[in-house]
Amino acid sequence: MSQAIYFYAHDVTWPSGGVAVLYEHVAVLRRFGFETYILHSQPGFVPNWLSVDVPIRYAHGDFRPAPNDFVVIPEDFLSAVQRFARIPCRHVIFCQNQFYAAMALASIGDWRNYGIEGVIASAVTVRAFLELAGWPNVPLIPCAIDTERYRPAEKMLQIAYMPRKRSLDATMIRFMFPHRFPEYADVPWLALDGIHRDRVASELGHSAVFLTLGQNESLGLPALEAMSAGALVAGFHGDGDLGLPQARDSALWVDKVDDAVTALGSLVRWLRDGDPRAKQQVETALAFVEGYRPEARDAALLEAWRTMIEAQGDMT
Repeated sequence: MSQAIYFYAHDVTWPSGGVAVLYEHVAVLRRFGFETYILHSQPGFVPNWLSVDVPIRYAHGDFRPAPNDFVVIPEDFLSAVQRFARIPCRHVIFCQNQFYAAMALASIGDWRNYGIEGVIASAVTVRAFLELAGWPNVPLIPCAIDTERYRPAEKMLQIAYMPRKRSLDATMIRFMFPHRFPEYADVPWLALDGIHRDRVASELGHSAVFLTLGQNESLGLPALEAMSAGALVAGFHGDGDLGLPQARDSALWVDKVDDAVTALGSLVRWLRDGDPRAKQQVETALAFVEGYRPEARDAALLEAWRTMIEAQGDMT
């Protein structure tokens, strides 16, 4: 390939599903023979919560993409959008969150004013938002769940959760649970916060229950990963693709904190009583996760980038 593709990622020191997806895209495209790199801002930065096996470049000093190179910018990376508008290269937005996109567009206006010639969506709800915002027919590259990494192991009756979003809700749910269900006060809770994604996968594999705290999501990856790991899931879908009808039976979805407490109590009861509904929900969730296999992501990714590289004009 004569063109390089740079995926610009935030320099985040905490686990970020969006950044992990960028690294995955670079790895997949390199397997197909594309010249792709992760681009970070701070020289020498490497996320320590992620196993890095792709080349990294840094947007500092004399870094200058060639005019026919692509720079792929997250929808919420406003400074990068503004900076690269002054650099002659091809500019693409990879939008992984419709809520962040709305904030960005409200702040700086139409991406086209900054030389953005194309947008990619990561979820059905993202693509629907982009069409409403004036970007029709954008390619959809679905997220993928690595079912080899996130797989069931010997289960322990514990409730795992990620408190980065809805932390106040999480505190309230933890406090209320043993008061609402004193018979389950001995069930341990496990906060998965700021740890390597391989350890997250291992802990999810051993956890029988997962509280999902999705908020303003395009697709709640932690919930999908927990489903893949064989956990029973309850909580908030976050108003993204997990709120669509096809996801309805894969978890006990709720809208309020009080309902989340009740749902967790139901899951623990199913497990303690050997209720067949526990097995049925796990099987339903595993079947749902099958729709996010890496093969579908890879095919969509390859098609989208072949089309964009061949395009000479507006990709909208």
